[in-house]
Amino acid sequence: MKTTVIKYVASALCAAGLTFTLPFSAACQTIKGPLEGVWSWNFTMPDGATVRPQLELKLTDGVVSGVTRLRAGTEAPITNAVLEGNRLKFEVIRQQGEQVVTTRYEGVVNDGRITGRIESNWSGQWQSYPWNAAHLTRDIEGRWVWGMRAVELKLDGQKLVGKVILEGNAEFPLLSGSFSNGMVTFHIERERDGQPYINIFEATLEGRSLKGQITRIWGTETNHNDWEAFRPR
Repeated sequence: MKTTVIKYVASALCAAGLTFTLPFSAACQTIKGPLEGVWSWNFTMPDGATVRPQLELKLTDGVVSGVTRLRAGTEAPITNAVLEGNRLKFEVIRQQGEQVVTTRYEGVVNDGRITGRIESNWSGQWQSYPWNAAHLTRDIEGRWVWGMRAVELKLDGQKLVGKVILEGNAEFPLLSGSFSNGMVTFHIERERDGQPYINIFEATLEGRSLKGQITRIWGTETNHNDWEAFRPR
């Protein structure tokens, strides 16, 4: 009963924007950085292969919803989501053959990361794993520049959308864009001397820069050039 009263008082004070010194004061900690968007983490499968699951979150009137995916076409909604201060909990239920697999996620959201644990009965017995997810939307979305050119990126689920802006403010929409395991890929199509001129961009996200190359295809000619774009300061 005493614990319930303390939690109630803590919640009331948090809602009022007040601070206090009680055992449950951690409940007042708020999220630093965005919650909504796409999160991702590495997970090692039983066969040793590494997959990079994704979690897409939305926050509507204080209610958390979203979907998880192991890869394209494996989307499953999250259920029983609870957000208390900066602590997030939810479950994902999947059908695996005749077995119902329940996976429970719990972690602390702080400055573009969720750190906590995952529990799942996928092997028939409950097992626990560390969970360290990065906020991909925060890391990749926005404007990146190189010279007098720029690209504006935005995540739409697993797709990377946006536009490339070249000299003279000519704009070209991103095609086949993706962002996975820190790798960015997309291409644009334009015209040169009456022929299709395709530019394929591939890069790795390294802090505040994208480092990779551009492959240019024009008729029978193909050439490759190093590419490095930066976030404007």
